[in-house]
Amino acid sequence: MRAVEICLIDFGWNMTAAFDPYRELLNITSSERPPDHYCLLGLKPFESDRGVIEEAAEVRMTALQELANSEYMDASQQLLNEVAAARRCLLDATRRIAYDEELRKRRERSAAAGTRPSGRAASAASAASGASTTAGTRQATTASRASAKQARKLKPALPLGAAAAVAALLAIVLFVMRQPPSQTGNVIVDWPLNQRQGAAVLLDDKPLPMTESDPLLLNVPSGRHRLLFQRSGFQDIPKTVSIRQARIHIVLDWAPEGK
Repeated sequence: MRAVEICLIDFGWNMTAAFDPYRELLNITSSERPPDHYCLLGLKPFESDRGVIEEAAEVRMTALQELANSEYMDASQQLLNEVAAARRCLLDATRRIAYDEELRKRRERSAAAGTRPSGRAASAASAASGASTTAGTRQATTASRASAKQARKLKPALPLGAAAAVAALLAIVLFVMRQPPSQTGNVIVDWPLNQRQGAAVLLDDKPLPMTESDPLLLNVPSGRHRLLFQRSGFQDIPKTVSIRQARIHIVLDWAPEGK
């Protein structure tokens, strides 16, 4: 449940009827505030394609970065943080599954009660807004750029020094957001993802969860343990490890069955 709590971050917007940053800067017309992660990135509900998610997040970040020198500087920075949180959650398979399960439960409870779901859950209106494809997201980017141009006409640009500082800060934020979701583990295994279909890892004869990281990262308790790596069509590889503080690196040398 920890992953769901991380995904459902409330950034505490103080929105007024006159200015809604989601609508004005990202062209999100749904009334749910804050919108769910899929709607925020302009994705269809429960999108799981990593490439589509990455591209949608990139489009959003580019649009918001262009508002750095406008009167919407603070709002765009806060939206960048929200987009970063949504991206990290949806690109982490474990966190996305937990997040999707929570959203579905909230939808069911809302439908049963005959009320609209909270801003943290995916609503029908939010899903309709979020169902746009990447092409639709690019249209939102065009609208955001138009807002930026209008903002420059309405308010003078920031002083050169302040603008440079803001641009540098946004560049750092953008770099951090583009990094892949963090994975942790005290055992590092050189085992490419394309070799893990139908594979398994046993820790002391019990199945051990496998992450989608490359290399494979495993969390093994302290002490002496027996690991068994299994792959369809190949002989099992047993490894005995002694876990203390330092990470352990394992290289697997697979041999076909029958040899």
